[in-house]
Amino acid sequence: MRAVYDYVPTRNYAGELENEEELEITEGEQLQLWEDEGDWVLVGREGAKGVGFVPGSYVEVRLLCRNAAS
Repeated sequence: MRAVYDYVPTRNYAGELENEEELEITEGEQLQLWEDEGDWVLVGREGAKGVGFVPGSYVEVRLLCRNAAS
């Protein structure tokens, strides 16, 4: 799975995340899908710390198809 847009969670006036369960992602970043909650998905970064929710429309899943003849 990869991020197709940047997503920056909303922060309050003190610079703290309004929702600590959200994860900041960068376009093109490779992610692992942990759970699909509909409009939001729980993702983790590959090879790095960080798990959180992002809008489902900000990521795309690429399915790998194997050739049936192989």
